[in-house]
Amino acid sequence: MGNLRSVQKAFEKIGHEAIVTNEASQIAGASKVILPGVGAFEDAMQELRRRDLVGPILETVESGKPMLGICLGLQLLFDVSYEDGKHEGLGVLSGEVVKFEVPEQFKVPHMGWNQVEIQGDVPLLKGLENETYFYFVHSYYVVPEDESVIATTTTYHKPFTSMIRRGNLYATQFHPEKSQRDGLKLLENFAALEAAGLLFKRLSKILACALALWQTSLFNFFSLIGVPCTMHIWPAIDLRDGRCVRLVQGDYGRETVFGDNPADMARRWVDEGATHLHLVDLDGARDGHLTNLESVRAIRKAVDVTVQLGGGIRDRDSIAQLLDLGLQRVILGTKALKEPEWFREVCREFPNQIVLGIDARDGFVATEGWLETSNRSAVEVAKENAAEPIAGIIYTDIATDGMLAGPNLAAMSEMQRAVDVPVIASGGVTTLEDIKQLAAVPMDGCIIGRALYDNKMKLSEALAVAREAAAS
Repeated sequence: MGNLRSVQKAFEKIGHEAIVTNEASQIAGASKVILPGVGAFEDAMQELRRRDLVGPILETVESGKPMLGICLGLQLLFDVSYEDGKHEGLGVLSGEVVKFEVPEQFKVPHMGWNQVEIQGDVPLLKGLENETYFYFVHSYYVVPEDESVIATTTTYHKPFTSMIRRGNLYATQFHPEKSQRDGLKLLENFAALEAAGLLFKRLSKILACALALWQTSLFNFFSLIGVPCTMHIWPAIDLRDGRCVRLVQGDYGRETVFGDNPADMARRWVDEGATHLHLVDLDGARDGHLTNLESVRAIRKAVDVTVQLGGGIRDRDSIAQLLDLGLQRVILGTKALKEPEWFREVCREFPNQIVLGIDARDGFVATEGWLETSNRSAVEVAKENAAEPIAGIIYTDIATDGMLAGPNLAAMSEMQRAVDVPVIASGGVTTLEDIKQLAAVPMDGCIIGRALYDNKMKLSEALAVAREAAAS
């Protein structure tokens, strides 16, 4: 269902009612309207027309009541988009939507945290500093004919319009609902806006789900651009002495070797459909420094998918080294707990590239490759760090890891409810039913290890179940 639930949840967090609707009467009666959306421009416009919602949206703009477009909701406001052809938009603003044309070193879609340059006085950004980071996921951007509507710009190879404002009409290319503390501040400012010439006593935000994307067949598009509408499956490759192994409950004395060539194992999972790989340097986790770099380098050369790695990363140079190798994300656990200020610094230096790894034994955080258990609760640590620009949290329940007995659903649900960042479940995932249950939580992803290596399930089946859960 696109980003509807994320937007609704964000407003609930700041204390405002949020209603998801596609009823023209409710949109007309709302004091404020939000048009969120992710997906394809043409499909979205077809849905708006099919549901007779073009008129209510245009009437909202003309009425002067506050309106906020998000991501695709920004692009739909313009005359025309050149996404897979030429398609007419709502025509509220003059201009066009075009695709990024960038050098090879820049990836499309533009995905992750980036800064905004504020242009003039923008009430929606009151209390936020210039060059604040927000979260982006998009391959196309708007080019307004009237530059006076540009509220912020962002640079990705070259500057582009990342937010517009005309009167009480605002729209952002970035996702405030996914931008943590600063995104919530923007939404609070929106909630405080007054309609032109009128004072509304009741702030009733209507999330104008005119796109109704969950009823369209855009799943493959979402998967392509990385929007988390489905739970990602992360096959695990645990590295020890240059080999692929699995431990039981993190016990280095209970090791099973599953292969001598990690790159071949990575190719196997990718050949079976994997788009994400989870690597662990077990030697590094125990010894406190990266140990299996040659294996990591070989994996990175062998496959072209999203790769994250944890274990033994204790300094900034190690983070930079791994990212330079082409890894998308680096997992920090022990150092994050022991040196929280350092962790916050590297999160801000490498926005959306740091994952907080929380490994818990009986609800308390374990460190040093699970050899030590602290007196800090896992949820407490997660809440303390959720406001930083992290890519997400990996939550591992040690008691279930490698036991093939199913995940700790209660613990995973508690963690997911506690924070507004993506949470990946790890530990005990054994059956296709486990995947269904985790998707229902909903978790952003799950890591599967021993169940794949012991042939308890096929990766292709796990991926199919995750897709089916997203579509249901």
